[in-house]
Amino acid sequence: MEHVIRRCCLFLVGLIMPTYINGADIFKVNTQQKLVAAAFSHKDEIDPCMETEAALTVYRVVSKHTSEDLFALDYVLVYITEKNLCTDQTLVSVLGLTQLEKTEFKIATNLISANVNTTVKMQDTVTGVHLFNVELNISWSANGDPIRGVIHDKIWVGDSFFEIHATGASRPAIAAGVIFDGAMNLTPSPSYFGEFLNVRQGTLELIK
Repeated sequence: MEHVIRRCCLFLVGLIMPTYINGADIFKVNTQQKLVAAAFSHKDEIDPCMETEAALTVYRVVSKHTSEDLFALDYVLVYITEKNLCTDQTLVSVLGLTQLEKTEFKIATNLISANVNTTVKMQDTVTGVHLFNVELNISWSANGDPIRGVIHDKIWVGDSFFEIHATGASRPAIAAGVIFDGAMNLTPSPSYFGEFLNVRQGTLELIK
């Protein structure tokens, strides 16, 4: 898992200035971000031992070099696991990070709705080998009022979790749509977790 995250960090160097701190794999951004996150879980209808979990974070990083030089970059980070609950064995663990085109991610300024529609290459978290692509078409809808202050959230996916630290505003949401791996939709049910974030400074860490 660690070398995959480090590869993602290296890809982002010079774009959003991630920092590798004290041996931990942390995306640290000192710019404004608009971010949406969601986590899904689905048990196989035929074999109840099989469970698939998927989490994704889509974020827009706004950087300002001068008073007139303003640009935004959009990224999506996807993490998918498939586990046999009866044997406690992880069968699939893949991670994907992709920079998005401007048309592939839309988010309302008032954090009430968002959508991502793109294709992501997924790599094995142990070997780093490209295994398959997933097609994403996920939409978020706010289902609560904004909360301003210090944000600390954990999004569990199997034995791992995304941990978010941020200062700004958050808003609960429900996400729904399709994550298609070429054979099936991995997200047939709405998310069990969804959130909008609008932050000035924050970190996103994947911990395994």
